[in-house]
Amino acid sequence: MKRSIFIPVFACFLLIHCKEAGDKPLLEIPENKVGLVGYGSLMKQESMEHSLGHAYADSSYRLHLQGYQRDWNYLHSFEHPEFLENNPEARDYHHYYINQGDTLPLIKTLGLNLSKSPGAIMNAVLFFLTPQELEKIDRRETGYERIEVQDSIAEFRFSAGKVYAYMARPEFTYTGKGDEPVVIAGYANMVEEAVESLGEEFQKEYKQSTRPIPAEVEVVDSIFRVKKED
Repeated sequence: MKRSIFIPVFACFLLIHCKEAGDKPLLEIPENKVGLVGYGSLMKQESMEHSLGHAYADSSYRLHLQGYQRDWNYLHSFEHPEFLENNPEARDYHHYYINQGDTLPLIKTLGLNLSKSPGAIMNAVLFFLTPQELEKIDRRETGYERIEVQDSIAEFRFSAGKVYAYMARPEFTYTGKGDEPVVIAGYANMVEEAVESLGEEFQKEYKQSTRPIPAEVEVVDSIFRVKKED
């Protein structure tokens, strides 16, 4: 039976305290599956289902990662060979955005990322996927690497199996030097919609555990692509 489980903030603090005593409840990862923690666009189940190509039918859990916070510093490039390999149709298009009436090339954008932050705690959503489904998400998450986070989950311990989250590789991490990315409003809105759908308390925690978009980075509404000439 599919379940979506919410652990209130107060209960979370109790469970974090229990971690020191080794008393966290056991959550069994379903057979032939792995856990995947979504903290950005992957919190929106419809977005993940689009990548999977079918509806998600397993349980999901709202939980917290200890030692991490969200950061707007994943640097995506529409021209990076890895992105073009995973999205071959993109090779046929130039991407643009409109800023103050000017049409400009859309080369690099920012998305959400995990940043290690000792003592921090951030909310997220846990899903369970087959290895084959996880490969589809891998192709979507260009520039990220999967890291194991099962030992960082505040609410649960796991007897076996892996729980992953995606963290941008160094070459896909924005440092504020040498790049002029933008944030696509459609992406930011999709994340906000996902957060709002998870309730007021979740939304409050999301804001507390997410660094803001860098001040020098613009959020752009009008984006489009044009087919390259043969």
